[in-house]
Amino acid sequence: MRTLRMKMIVFFLVPTVLIFLIMGFVNYREALGIINPLTENLSSEITQEASSRVGERLRARIEEVGHLANDHRVQSTDWSAMEAYAVEEWETRSHLYEYFYFADTEGNFQATNGEKGYIGDRDYFQAIVNEEKNYAVSDPVISEASGRPSFVIAHPVYDNRGELGGVFAGVVGLDELSAMISNIQFMDDAYGWIIDSSGLVVAHPEEDLAMNFNVLHSDREGYENLEDLGENMLVEPSDSGEFITPDGEEMFSISHQIPNSPGWVLGVIVPQEILRASAANIQTGVIITSILGIIILGGLIAFFATFLSRPLARITNLMEQAEEGNLTIRSPFSGKDEVGRLSRSFNQMLVLIPVQGVG
Repeated sequence: MRTLRMKMIVFFLVPTVLIFLIMGFVNYREALGIINPLTENLSSEITQEASSRVGERLRARIEEVGHLANDHRVQSTDWSAMEAYAVEEWETRSHLYEYFYFADTEGNFQATNGEKGYIGDRDYFQAIVNEEKNYAVSDPVISEASGRPSFVIAHPVYDNRGELGGVFAGVVGLDELSAMISNIQFMDDAYGWIIDSSGLVVAHPEEDLAMNFNVLHSDREGYENLEDLGENMLVEPSDSGEFITPDGEEMFSISHQIPNSPGWVLGVIVPQEILRASAANIQTGVIITSILGIIILGGLIAFFATFLSRPLARITNLMEQAEEGNLTIRSPFSGKDEVGRLSRSFNQMLVLIPVQGVG
């Protein structure tokens, strides 16, 4: 530390290191401010697009059932007159519908699979008969016929006089929607789910959760903040937030309401670990860049410190020899800079010392 070279290295290197550390920290914070919103925006765009696709599929089914309900054979409101037509249409669409049925204004129905029953107390039936809705979609339930989750799309049937004569409906399986959810993959371990208007998870990669888990009752299952998040999902067109699973895993959720649905929500869940991994990669890059910058600049500083201090060290050595009585030595430096001027003054001094001594 006593040498000029070391002083120069310390003088320049320490501020350089501090500057790199400050710049690295600032760049890291700025990168986090960019990466995390970008990731969230990407997740939001994917979620919105997926919810739109589900909404379009749902709209196609709604229009399809409406088209069938407007057929003149259905408008007869006589099951015996429409049964053959309804069965034929169902058989061509059996991969989408579990069955079609017609219910009179009292709620008594007959179905293409031979079932008969009563649906007068169902919300979707009430929405059409009492509230005069153009169509109604039910929340999913486990079908008694197939044991699989399904929902009902119902349309009013008006007779030849234009009076409400009943309800024509199709029971739609959730398999297609579940398949669409399983295809939402844009990050490792991220997944999608669908929640109905009651908070019930109706589509999920884990089959045990589908139709068995309600986000509005998730606190009792050991989740943290998911219950509050679920309440917001059901009232906001789009929403995002964080929750913690019973295993302690932190999750980030982005959700959008599904168009044409009775308040269903499609969400994408991203483990926070994935978001942190992106930030960690940035941090590693910043650290490596900073270290390389410090090494390179440190080497340059050491080189220039050596280059600048070497002549002074040489003159210092010559002065020590002159102090010991060797007045025949001379400094070899002859430049026009300060070192050259110092060298010439030193040499002139050595010339004058013997003369003054003789005098």
